[in-house]
Amino acid sequence: MHTLSGRYITAAVALLTLGTCALAVGARAHAGVEPAPDAVGLQQSAQLASATLDPASSSVQISGPEAAAMSGALADGVPLPEGGTLDGIQWTELDGYLSRAQARGVIEFNAACQWHRALRDGREVSTATAIIQQLPSWDALRGETTGEITAAAAQDAAAGGGPRLSALLRDCDASHAQELAYIAQRRTQGQQ
Repeated sequence: MHTLSGRYITAAVALLTLGTCALAVGARAHAGVEPAPDAVGLQQSAQLASATLDPASSSVQISGPEAAAMSGALADGVPLPEGGTLDGIQWTELDGYLSRAQARGVIEFNAACQWHRALRDGREVSTATAIIQQLPSWDALRGETTGEITAAAAQDAAAGGGPRLSALLRDCDASHAQELAYIAQRRTQGQQ
């Protein structure tokens, strides 16, 4: 298990504030027929829950632009709800360095936000419900502060809501507007 440094926590919070993070307050009933669970997403989630991060990934330091360039590889195997994207993570705004493991943790935490949003919106409810319960065990979240946050949110989500989920949702909902503005700005500048 690797330990979060204060710098990583600050960087992760900054990236989450700027990046993809739009959680929901509990699940709403889905109108209509629930599609079959996403077998691929569930399999990827289970693999992350049983995987172990490469210890070397904690020592390799990368800059924000390097993380942006390798974000596809860093996100490999991380399931997202249908239509999900990690384009809102503002890697290039990071002042300093993260380890590859920490960058992977930011990606996994952002995916967690998207699964909570899917559950709130009544999309992929059975898949989102199962994945949300596995999130705290994902390889880059397990044993970290972000894992503790996802565990508390998962407990509250399973109970239909609660203060820990609500607090996280307030922060994530505020960042969602920033994410959309960032993506729109990149498209306007022809960077997308």
